Amino acid sequence: MDTTCKQLESVDRILDMIW
Repeated sequence: MDTTCKQLESVDRILDMIW
C-alpha cells in the first residue's frame, strides 16, 4: 500500500507538470 501511495503521488506530480 505504501508503494502505491508513493507511486500515486509521483503520477500526480508528473500530471501537474504536464498540465
